[in-house]
Parts: sequence; structure tokens; C-alpha cells
Amino acid sequence: MLKVEKRHRKDCRYSQYDRAHAKCTCAYRAIGMLNGVFVRRGLKTSNYEIALKRVRAWDAEGSAREAQAVTIEAATGAFMRDIGARNWQDSTKRKFGTLLEGRLLDYAARVGYRLLSELDLNAITEFRATWEDAPLTALKNIERLRAFFRFCVDRDWVAKNPAVKLKVKAPIEEKEPFTPGEFERVLQATRVIKFFLHLSKEEQRKRFLERIDKPDKNWKFSQADVVERKFWNQYMRAYEDCLSATSTKTAPWHVVPADDKYNARLIVSRVVIDALQGLKMSYPKMTRARQSGLRVIRKQLAK
Repeated sequence: MLKVEKRHRKDCRYSQYDRAHAKCTCAYRAIGMLNGVFVRRGLKTSNYEIALKRVRAWDAEGSAREAQAVTIEAATGAFMRDIGARNWQDSTKRKFGTLLEGRLLDYAARVGYRLLSELDLNAITEFRATWEDAPLTALKNIERLRAFFRFCVDRDWVAKNPAVKLKVKAPIEEKEPFTPGEFERVLQATRVIKFFLHLSKEEQRKRFLERIDKPDKNWKFSQADVVERKFWNQYMRAYEDCLSATSTKTAPWHVVPADDKYNARLIVSRVVIDALQGLKMSYPKMTRARQSGLRVIRKQLAK
């Protein structure tokens, strides 16, 4: 037989009273045996009369649905067997096992949860509060909980996934590798050179034939290249649009005729050399103090 009892929140100031206090807004829950199955289920109301009416209705109807409810242990076992049958990596299965068969089942036994339907958002929020994981690890464990409950929802064991709204206890602090000022200096010191090696349609045809005719170049050939060749004109228009949209004064595109490989390499080399010379780089100048220090070190090494 089911009975009604208060399920006080941790911060409830009226949890010390034996009977429900009139000002207490904590929800009631049903607890007891129903059709041979132990039930502990929230009633989602703080009104005693409404809670009692719901429980009596369940007792009267026999609540076949509750009698067929899936236990947490059965659900976790089914999930672990499923990921095992799908040949997931051992490390992934181990992490799921630690969370579900270890921590979740231990928590449920300690608190008194037995049925999967009892694991609502409040229950798994309390479960998450027991974790001592770092924020990133906690986030990954939340994703594992969501995957487990998706499995349960797909099998109609629960109506919805309670882990969807579960959050990490503390936000993960994102750290940028550079400060805005440092990043600006990196950009100012960077010279971007962009090359587009333009190959004619006829030269492409010759190179495809060469890849077919020469055994040591067969590995370079792909049937997909021949299929895509039919869209040559579309590709050319796309390239023109791309180059026009992304060519800037500080980083222009260098369109290099690439039918002749040797000349193409010569052109690219010349542009790179001109760019390096334009940076006007030089070795650091030696100060007298530095030269004096090096002479002292040399004497020490020469002994």
C-alpha cells in the first residue's frame, strides 16, 4: 500500500517538523508497495489533499504501468550490454561503467531510489552534486548521462530525458592563448603570402592520362576526379569569386600558371624571396658588454 510523505529540499526550514508545516512548499511523494513493486515517486504537489487523492487513485486502479516499471539496475545493465554489442572502445565502456554501474547505482541505493522513473531532474541534480570532478570531467559525465537517458527514452522506459537540462556546477573558464594586445602584435609581425596554382583543363587531362599509364603513379588517380571534371566551368567561377572576395592589399593572391611545373616553382620562389627581403631582417647587433662576456666564456671553455 502506498503512503504520502514530504520530500523536503535541503534548504527547507520546516524539515524539522514531524508533520507538514502549513508554510512548507516542498512537494509530497508516494512511497510503498504497489502490485508487488516498491514505488518511490514524486507527486509534484505541496497540497496534502491532492497528493492523497492521487495515491488513492493509484491504489484503486492498481497502476499497471507502475507495476511494469523498469529498475535503475536493469536499465544500466541493458545500456552497458548495448554499447558492448556495438563494439565501443574499451576506454569509453569503462567510463560509462564507472559512472552508471558504479556511481549512479551506489547513489540510488544510498538514497533509496529503485525505479528508473524516480530519476527526474531533481534526483540527478542531487546525484551530480555528489561529484568531485573538475568542470571539464563533469561536463563529459553529463554527456554520458544524457546518452544513457536517450537510450531509455527510445525504449519508452521514461517519457523524457531529465539530463538535458543538467548543468555543470561551475562554468569552465576559457583561457585565450594570447591577450588582445599580444594577438595584435602577432598579426602585425605576420606576412601572409597566398598562391593559387592555376592548371589548364588540357594540362589536367594530360596529367590524368599519365597517372593511368604509369604504374608508379596509379595511386594518384581517383575516379572522382573524372566526375568532378565535368563541372570545370562551375569550379572556375567559384575560384574567381573566392579570389576576388579574399584578395586584399596586405595579402593579395598570386595566381601562378602551373602547366609548367618548373616555371611555377620559380615564380613562387621569387615571390617568397622578395617577401623575405622586404621584411628587412638582420641579426641582432652585439653590444660591447655582450662581446666582453663571450670572450670570458671562451677562455673558460678553452681550458
